[in-house]
Amino acid sequence: MIKYIVLLMCFGLMGCSAVQPYVDTHSGVAGGRALRRSTPDRVAICFDEADMNTLQQMADTECAKTSRKAVYNTTVPFSCSLITPSTAYFDCK
Repeated sequence: MIKYIVLLMCFGLMGCSAVQPYVDTHSGVAGGRALRRSTPDRVAICFDEADMNTLQQMADTECAKTSRKAVYNTTVPFSCSLITPSTAYFDCK
């Protein structure tokens, strides 16, 4: 029982801490296909609470690597991790 209380307290403290958004470069395999969330043509940024200007700047930095500008595409809730649940997608054009 004590283990569960300690675990709940840890999760509670994590919820109080601010986590910075980050470019999701996670890659994996599903159905025999290689999956990659961020590619040179699309930037995926995981975030909890961030203003759109911050996300745009991060995407612009990634797209600048291929001499392009980031254009907002969509936000998908509950698609990243527990502490950064939302993913904003930007297309490099």
